[in-house]
Amino acid sequence: MSAKAYGYDKSEVITFDLSRFGEYRVFPKVPTGDWRAASATAGNVTALSQAEADDIIGTNLRLSGNSISSNLNGPDASVCDSPVYRRQSMNERQFIDWFKVWFEEIGTSEKSVDVFEVQCGDRAWLEFGNVFVVTQHNQMFVAWNGYLFEMASTP
Repeated sequence: MSAKAYGYDKSEVITFDLSRFGEYRVFPKVPTGDWRAASATAGNVTALSQAEADDIIGTNLRLSGNSISSNLNGPDASVCDSPVYRRQSMNERQFIDWFKVWFEEIGTSEKSVDVFEVQCGDRAWLEFGNVFVVTQHNQMFVAWNGYLFEMASTP
């Protein structure tokens, strides 16, 4: 499976081989609702210190089909009203390649997890929650600066 991306003037075509990441879908069922960062697991390479990661604990993320928002940079700083969610199913080897974390380190023994990437319309959304992981047992993690933040559903 491959996908094509066009340069700004649509003259350059870049082809990506997505087959190594397994299943790739647009507009999948997104785990909607309100979530809060509850804990953090560091990968082998991080851009944050443990103290900086600890400061992110408690950050809220709201997901819906119509919007996504995060309060990491303030209550209104990180809102997208036209999210596009793309899902890739990854086995453990692919997951390790991307996140530098074993499944065991995030408490799952599954054969694969779903990794969601978020765009805001046709542009990148570079906020907390732009990449998140969902296990078959409904665990959710946000990937941010080399950490996986386990998210807890909030009422």
